[in-house]
Amino acid sequence: MNATTRRRPAARFAVLAIGALLLAGCVPVSATTLVTVTPQQLPCQGYSGVAAYNPVDDVLRDELTVRTFPRVRVGDGRGNIAWTVSPFRSSTWMLWLQSLRWVGSLLNGYEQTGDATLLRHAEVVVDDWIRDHPDDRLWRGQALEARAHRAQTMLCLFADVPGSEVWQRNLLIRALDQHAREFERIYSGDTNHGLDENLALLAIGCTLGRSPYVDFAVNRIAKSMQHTLDAQGVTNEQSTGYQAYNYSRFKTARARAAECGRPLPTALAARIDRMPGVLAAATMPDGTLAQIGDTERGGGGGIVMTSGPRTRIFSAGYVFSRTAWGRAATFAALRFGPARRIHGHDDHMSLTYFTHGRLAVTDAGFTGYDDPARLAYLRSPAASNQLVVDDAPMASVDTALTRHAVVPGAVFTELRDVPVAGVTRTRGVLLLNGPDVAVVWDRLDSSSSHRAVQRWHLLPSTTARIMHPDTVRLLAARGAWRTEVVQVPVPGAVAVRTSVVRGVYAAGLQQWQQTHIIQTVVRGQHVRLLTLLIPAASRDRVRWAVSRSGGGTLTVAITVGSRRAVVGIAPDGSMTRTA
Repeated sequence: MNATTRRRPAARFAVLAIGALLLAGCVPVSATTLVTVTPQQLPCQGYSGVAAYNPVDDVLRDELTVRTFPRVRVGDGRGNIAWTVSPFRSSTWMLWLQSLRWVGSLLNGYEQTGDATLLRHAEVVVDDWIRDHPDDRLWRGQALEARAHRAQTMLCLFADVPGSEVWQRNLLIRALDQHAREFERIYSGDTNHGLDENLALLAIGCTLGRSPYVDFAVNRIAKSMQHTLDAQGVTNEQSTGYQAYNYSRFKTARARAAECGRPLPTALAARIDRMPGVLAAATMPDGTLAQIGDTERGGGGGIVMTSGPRTRIFSAGYVFSRTAWGRAATFAALRFGPARRIHGHDDHMSLTYFTHGRLAVTDAGFTGYDDPARLAYLRSPAASNQLVVDDAPMASVDTALTRHAVVPGAVFTELRDVPVAGVTRTRGVLLLNGPDVAVVWDRLDSSSSHRAVQRWHLLPSTTARIMHPDTVRLLAARGAWRTEVVQVPVPGAVAVRTSVVRGVYAAGLQQWQQTHIIQTVVRGQHVRLLTLLIPAASRDRVRWAVSRSGGGTLTVAITVGSRRAVVGIAPDGSMTRTA
């Protein structure tokens, strides 16, 4: 977020407490006549990166660019904008048109150069929006959805309009009061949208000297944080990308509440301080966030650390583990926890595995909200690395972390859920260090026979070669490392069939690429799949062997070059490294 640091001198905002209303938990924002306070102009919050795509000359011609969409002329060049134009039938594009964020380059330019022409055109565009949307009760679609962004842009404009322009300032004040009423009347709830609305209401109250707005916003932020941010610093949105976005918003909320004289409760502020640790745990060795939930690949927000716990388990539903800190480490992410919500995917039990500088297996990604069919697929169980019931609808259910252990050279995690009535699904994962190997023990136990499919999604840059009926070799476009994906024949288990099939991968907005998926199909009442992900240098020989003892314990011996590991899998599913 490209917030400017420019601010006008203003007296400290002394907020009056409204005792009886605070005890009730809310302050009606309509009660603006109860108090008189000295306004406090907060710094412009910025333009969400939209200004960077819209240079001054384009905006002066009323032309708009949104991310990867082509530039479009949306007005007549004099600030008369066609607010309902929808050239791409895209909710994302319409959101940023209605947000007014794109005039930010004019305000940045005015602040840097003093060129009044830039300020005048920004005023004309904003005035045109106000004139064309007089009745907030009729706001619909993105006109309503974008109100928090739009209010923040109006506040940035208000900071730049000279005091002598009384008419313009009064017009903006009326529009901001109108937005404030809407934030009380329609609230997006315990999501990042709700937080943005509260931040906008807080800023309006601080800027205009409306103490009830400030009280209402801070109280609602504090109430919402009880649900949106847990004690470990994890948000409720089930997305690493939105974890990063919310961190920026919560930091802003804490700072601005304090500036407005209403600091957040200490215990809630402490949760914000724990958010960077979550992001650091979710950051892969290449410095990018693991692509979990509605998250763009390389979309920013990663935090690179050089020390700290190498394995972190968060009760909201994440296991993050790495062999070391640094770019040469192997990294894994595993999902569990509450059923899908907000920006999450039905990705429970999915494993992301990054080794030797690249992603070996990954989630199928995210491409935005404009194509419902694509979004539905990317959020479905079929789009992540898990064992699915393929002949019955899988419900979005809670997945339990049944046990885990962290010991030198190995991290064990076991997950369990019931995605179909009468079907219990269990995945055990043992992450080895030296050699670095992921051992995955999948089980499906049902009252009747089902067709089950295990999938491993690949990046488009990865080549998949079937080397043997039980082995697929993954090769990057460049590099001296490979990953062997081995489907180990389990003694006494039903035979399986592994193939490489076509798939899709979405790195981000409007990105939809062909790729491949390793797919193993098996049918039965009691399914058992033992899978090895074995990274190796091109010169290293990879060997493995499996045996079952009389008591039912599986023993798997794995050799990569000169390094060797032995894994024991007990009849109850517990997995240990024995050598």
